[in-house]
Amino acid sequence: MNVSDFYNRNDPVAKPDDIIAKRYRVEKEIARGGMAHILRAEDTLLNIIVALKILPPALAGSKQAVEEIKEEARIAMSLNHSNIVKLFNFEDTPEYKFLVMEYVDGPSLADMIDEKGKIEVDEALGYMCDACSALDYAHVQGVVHRDIKSANFLVNSKGALKLVDFGIAQKVRHAMSKITQKQVMGTVPYMSPEHLMGRKIDYRSDIYSLGAVLYELITGFPPFFSGSIEAQIMLKQPEPIDGIPEHINEAILRALRKGPSHRWQSAKDFYNALIREPVEEEVIAEPKISWPEREIQPAGKEKKHYKILAVDDEDDVRTIVQAILMREGYAVDTACDGEDALKKAGKSSYDLVILDIMMPKMDGVQLLSRLRNEGLDTPVLMLTALSDTKHMLESYRSGADYYMNKPFGREKLVSAAKYLIGDFSDEEKHSLESKL
Repeated sequence: MNVSDFYNRNDPVAKPDDIIAKRYRVEKEIARGGMAHILRAEDTLLNIIVALKILPPALAGSKQAVEEIKEEARIAMSLNHSNIVKLFNFEDTPEYKFLVMEYVDGPSLADMIDEKGKIEVDEALGYMCDACSALDYAHVQGVVHRDIKSANFLVNSKGALKLVDFGIAQKVRHAMSKITQKQVMGTVPYMSPEHLMGRKIDYRSDIYSLGAVLYELITGFPPFFSGSIEAQIMLKQPEPIDGIPEHINEAILRALRKGPSHRWQSAKDFYNALIREPVEEEVIAEPKISWPEREIQPAGKEKKHYKILAVDDEDDVRTIVQAILMREGYAVDTACDGEDALKKAGKSSYDLVILDIMMPKMDGVQLLSRLRNEGLDTPVLMLTALSDTKHMLESYRSGADYYMNKPFGREKLVSAAKYLIGDFSDEEKHSLESKL
């Protein structure tokens, strides 16, 4: 769902010289979008300039949503750091519900990229010094941002970086999802794999997103910005950046690793790696979620006998999948529905399960949830005739490893199967990833 749907363009908004809450005199509009109406205003009581972030009417009318945002605001107000935009208050009036924040007199990093195309490495590292300092401080306080992106970093007139919207935007999206009963997405190109899948996230998800921001600053684009972005975030390794020092490339790519425990374990460590300062490694246990590295089939080694289960209610699709993959040397069992698949999965071990998302009685998402709840950790490829993001995310959040549209070609099916199983050599890896 597009967030602009939440703020109706015909909704009444404050205009210049309006007085809000008997205190804030509106000077001008800064921005207006789906999540909020942002104004520059004068606090006439303290004689300072502030930014007001007014919630959309649909959200302001929900008592539960407002209380949840107030609680998140209380947490954000406890943060006191020179590189974090200060949140002063949450105002709850009959006319408006809004946040009162420090006003930053400069552009966002996103604005700067739009204007310049990209930013020189030394300048980008200067911004990372401020960004990592802000995040490291917040993470030590136990606060995770959850919405790190270039638009949430503001640069003031003195060149200092300020991070805005700690936890607030995420809470607004969550509240809107409950109110509208529609999926509300964050900014996908910056989302970590675990965030995209709807799993519990921690400070290491912020570090992934910060890596994506730095990648964007240097190249002009996030690591994945076109095509099936969700699938690429889940499966594909970002390309190294040309023309920058090797140690900076290595630091960025480690921040962008798929598994949280494989990334930098603090924003401070990330920055130290960028400037070649020693990093004290600390092994952090992975919380329940397993992100194993794919086992690569060594070149020249005798092929392992892999077994696949293909589940689809259409006879033709099952026959096609079975024929294509058996021709590649795989053993392929088939099932025509969820109950049949559960029985076969309970009796035999598979290296890959292929599921159709739309099946009667028990659809692919429901079946996958059952399989994961019963302990199946085998890679799962979801097939679908649907192209909407909602079903893709439902698949990933239920534990799918890849999502592929029907009709599919032989090459793409084989490439997906080989990659998910781990049946490839070092030489084949890049070729397979480019086809997914």
